[in-house]
Amino acid sequence: MRLELRRAPHDLRQHGVLEADGQTARVLLDYVTPRYRDFSPGKFVWRSSGLLQAHGFTRLVTSPTMVGAYYDRIGFVKDGRSYVLDLGIVRT
Repeated sequence: MRLELRRAPHDLRQHGVLEADGQTARVLLDYVTPRYRDFSPGKFVWRSSGLLQAHGFTRLVTSPTMVGAYYDRIGFVKDGRSYVLDLGIVRT
């Protein structure tokens, strides 16, 4: 299953694509336009919204090929070349 995240159908300021792997959501695409790159959109979607937990995910893993990764600044932990967020233990 793939899940697309964006504010509205044609709003590409923030766009994410996830692939379900059991209770793990794998981030295939995470894009925010330069104007909105203050980390607050990512922090909200990945950590605060409850959206991923509502879909039954307990863990979030980024692609090892992400460019300009900001994940360590919003609570993800580096694991090899990827970043991981345990959705049961969200760090502030």
